[in-house]
Amino acid sequence: MINPFLSQYLDAVKPSTVDIIIQVPTEELSTVQNFLKNNNIQFASPIITGRYAFLQAVVPATLVDKISELPGVSVHVNELKKATVHIELSMQEKKDGKSILPPITFDQTLPVPINPFRFNPQIFTQFKGRYLPSEYNSVFGPVQYKFMDEIYPRLVDVEKTTLDGTGIKLAVIDTGYSPTEPQGIIRKGGMPKLIVLSSLDPGPVDMNGHGSWCANTAAGGIWSYFPFGPGAGIAPGTEVYAIKVLSAYGSGTTYDVINGMKFAAMNLKVDVASMSLGGPVQGTVETDPTVLALEDLVEHSKTMFVVASGDSGEYGKLSTMDSPAVAPDAISVASISLTDEELDTSPETHNVAYWSSAGGPDYPWAPTCAAYGGGRAMPNLTPDELIYNGLSQWGLLDGLYNGIRGLGQEGLHGTSQSTPQVAGLIALLIQTGLIEGETGKERTKYFINKLASKSTHNFFSGYGAPKLSYFI
Repeated sequence: MINPFLSQYLDAVKPSTVDIIIQVPTEELSTVQNFLKNNNIQFASPIITGRYAFLQAVVPATLVDKISELPGVSVHVNELKKATVHIELSMQEKKDGKSILPPITFDQTLPVPINPFRFNPQIFTQFKGRYLPSEYNSVFGPVQYKFMDEIYPRLVDVEKTTLDGTGIKLAVIDTGYSPTEPQGIIRKGGMPKLIVLSSLDPGPVDMNGHGSWCANTAAGGIWSYFPFGPGAGIAPGTEVYAIKVLSAYGSGTTYDVINGMKFAAMNLKVDVASMSLGGPVQGTVETDPTVLALEDLVEHSKTMFVVASGDSGEYGKLSTMDSPAVAPDAISVASISLTDEELDTSPETHNVAYWSSAGGPDYPWAPTCAAYGGGRAMPNLTPDELIYNGLSQWGLLDGLYNGIRGLGQEGLHGTSQSTPQVAGLIALLIQTGLIEGETGKERTKYFINKLASKSTHNFFSGYGAPKLSYFI
């Protein structure tokens, strides 16, 4: 079978060669390998996800039909996946012959905690532009407070918590991790271990900053030097693996992404993997290679995959989600605006950020849930909402929003910012035995069923923001 996405590409572009992913049942792998060798085609090492193997090769376009006719084979495009941080800065018209970024002139304020004596994590909202009216100050505050209000009513200091993900393995499949990141150096669970699988950027450092940001959100260590008090990620005691599959520019191939997923689930045997990345669905949910790899992996490992729904949404529009978030057994995460949830600005879209990708009839199970990734529920609402966190001092994103470079702190918004929050929460649930099941598929179904018992599903925020109390 030739993926419809690939067929359209071949018909439209008519390339002489094409970079493809070959999906084949494991029992037929040798047949495909022999065919490629006999045709003098080099191919990457096969990725075994369970029932399937995935190979990458650049082949003459004239051979695609013959490859697709091999037993059990499906042929897909080795397309680029991208990090899902929502950045609205765009290139202006050329000035003096050069394209320039618009000036960054954000009037930002420090966030104000809901209650300074509550658990005070690292993840905060921050606004650009004007102050909100004083009566709405409660929208400033710790995101983790929203998850854990019922669980942590007595905590006044982050250092007193024992529910921190100790003993749980968590992977962040992204742009890697910076070796100088303060919240990594001081983590209770140790410095995140970097595994480089990116073919586009094999360097041993996160030169983008996106992966470091996401890892710190899920599991960053206690940091006492924020101007608003000490903070930490959701699960700072976890054993974290930063699997680099995206480049310094935030993009990576389908093959590298599948390889990162397989390495997390099969080699590292992590409990939960956070993926703030995505790309167009190739054909349908039934034909997309990254979706098929995820579905295979959750059946053959214990890993739960938490995936950003995507930032390709339009206000009120359905069926805008990315792959692999559309996978039936992915925990896909949308982005709710704290501001608009507080004000109930857009109940018809459940106050998700207007750019947060939505589910629809093609994948009615998605998104699974939502978390606080910033943004506003409607275009042109001001001030914008950012989630404030540590960021790699090496990264291209450093200083993008607040104009301050080298401090390792940044305000961003996107489903990239909401996804690792849910991954960290799941690590805590697994630590306390509140997730049942042996395989990732069983665990995911248990998680979703618990959410369904507390809320009704919609195409914008799924079952809404989960809380630990739902599982007790």
